[in-house]
Amino acid sequence: MPSLQNWVIQASDLNPSAHARMSPPSRHVPVYGEHPGRESAVAVVIYPAENGPSVVLIQRSTYVGVHSAQIAFPGGKVEDEDPHFLATAMRECMEETQIDLERNARYIGQLSPLFIPPSRFWVHPFVFVLNEAVPIALQEREAVSSLFLPLQYLCNPQNWTFKDVQNSGGTAYTVPAIELNAHTIWGATAMILSELEYIIHTNPRLCADLQL
Repeated sequence: MPSLQNWVIQASDLNPSAHARMSPPSRHVPVYGEHPGRESAVAVVIYPAENGPSVVLIQRSTYVGVHSAQIAFPGGKVEDEDPHFLATAMRECMEETQIDLERNARYIGQLSPLFIPPSRFWVHPFVFVLNEAVPIALQEREAVSSLFLPLQYLCNPQNWTFKDVQNSGGTAYTVPAIELNAHTIWGATAMILSELEYIIHTNPRLCADLQL
């Protein structure tokens, strides 16, 4: 992925207000620390897929919990042995997908933290670019499938829509979403992707290289 080889995300590139574009209705988007919550981290992994550079997503397994069967990034809660949030993202990605980010990827920067009200987690997203295509082997207890979201697809506004979904409490409502291969990407995952899309679209060189 030559167009991404020199890409680095700087703090000045971030725009947490971009989360609001994909926020479910009536959800307040707080700044980090505004609400108490547990800490977690996710890996936003850009993979050299056949359809061009793509974000790796997983479909969570069905379980009794607020994020059952949802489309998500590899990631999870901070454990005592994790020295920092970045280590959490890398460890969780390895556990859930067998993608060894330390060996096979370049870390390019962190996105803005995001609060998830249903689980009361603060999630810290970290972005990586894989050096080459590697096998993905899912941990069945955590995920049932993986999918690739091409950056070109993400950055095409025609693929941003609204969908009727049901939250963990059974309440149905209409939310901003991205439809991909019959999967609905919404909630925190879509909000994080919204900031990634903003960063890409404000980088003229990336836009040119990705033919946006």
